[in-house]
Amino acid sequence: MAPNEFALIRQLFHSARWRELNSTHPSCLLGPGDDCALVTPPPNEHIALSIDTALPGVHFPQGATGAQIAVRACSTALSDLAACGANPLGFLVAVQIPQLDEDFLHALSDGLYEVASHYSIPLLGGNMARGLLAVTVQVVGSTSAALRRDQAQEGDRIFVSGTLATAAAGLVKVRDDLHTEHPFAAAYWRPTPRIQLGMCLRGIASSAIDISDGLVQDVGHIAQASGLGAQLDRSALPVHPDVVAEYGSEQALLWAANAGDDYELCFTVPVDKIPLLHRNAPTFPPCVEIGHMVSGTGVYYMGEDSDIPASGYDHFASN
Repeated sequence: MAPNEFALIRQLFHSARWRELNSTHPSCLLGPGDDCALVTPPPNEHIALSIDTALPGVHFPQGATGAQIAVRACSTALSDLAACGANPLGFLVAVQIPQLDEDFLHALSDGLYEVASHYSIPLLGGNMARGLLAVTVQVVGSTSAALRRDQAQEGDRIFVSGTLATAAAGLVKVRDDLHTEHPFAAAYWRPTPRIQLGMCLRGIASSAIDISDGLVQDVGHIAQASGLGAQLDRSALPVHPDVVAEYGSEQALLWAANAGDDYELCFTVPVDKIPLLHRNAPTFPPCVEIGHMVSGTGVYYMGEDSDIPASGYDHFASN
């Protein structure tokens, strides 16, 4: 006999591997199985919270496996903690599914565990309901000095971590073959939340954001929140060379500026603190200076008069 909802939840999310993972985190006092989880943040730290919902045809292609959805959904949610400079304390997951599909849910549990065990974060709880497919992940973290979007100052230099445009190229590969193992596809399905970098940037960066909706649009969020404009050096954008080799420099640059899904960190640094950034450089992925904050509004390429149209992702617009 197939297990019912509650038996399946116990089997998938209250199993020995989850209990062992939860027991290793000092902040997790009570995990799944009760009406609420109990979490104790480290002394003198603020709680950081973020929540994201992943939908088919919007955040992942139709027909994706439970594992693919889980890894991507959990990783992208953790990226918000990285952008805030927060240390993860745990996460919750809510699954809406048309029917009780054991294979899909086992794969979903495996994908969540893959990410959770890699970053040593406990599963605090969750919910399951019948309906159109949706996976919602809420992450809980803590920080003593949060990175925000609204603290950039005129003259601050703009940096970005890693390389850009790989996830956009990966989405092209995935649309051609949902289960391709091409490296570009891996960048799309398995983004790397820059948690260690975010924590290293506390006390160095004046503002930060993760690149989820497109570099230009996300830089624009920092600029708008800080009451400033931004100038970017088009030639400095760290476009992945393999993307340039396969799709050409023009397409690669367009993706780097507007496509999103890279989940790298974009952040601003006062000039006098740049040496601190370089001093910590061996501990995190390469960070490249791509521009600076200016008075005014909008995001511009250096040497150009008109601002760059922000064509990043918008849930309620035609993308």
